[in-house]
Amino acid sequence: MQDDDKLSPDLVWQPDGHLTDIALTALGDGEEAILPAGAAAHVARCLTCSSALGRTALLSLRAGEMLRARAASSGASEPAAPRAPLPVPAIAFA
Repeated sequence: MQDDDKLSPDLVWQPDGHLTDIALTALGDGEEAILPAGAAAHVARCLTCSSALGRTALLSLRAGEMLRARAASSGASEPAAPRAPLPVPAIAFA
């Protein structure tokens, strides 16, 4: 992947040196390839960012479950979308 395909530093890093919510969401969704070098390594060694990544991953899981439950309770005739894989790397970092 070329550098043009990666998020710009201002979308990845906060002024205090921690990752932004955008970067944490990308990691939680398994989209590490769009982040510049060093972002994933930072999460692995930064307690603040690893905790935030865990919260982001759990929020994503809860939101997906709520959407599926709402679709099921509304009697949607469409088949349910396959469940997204569990973001194991994000939870492991946390």
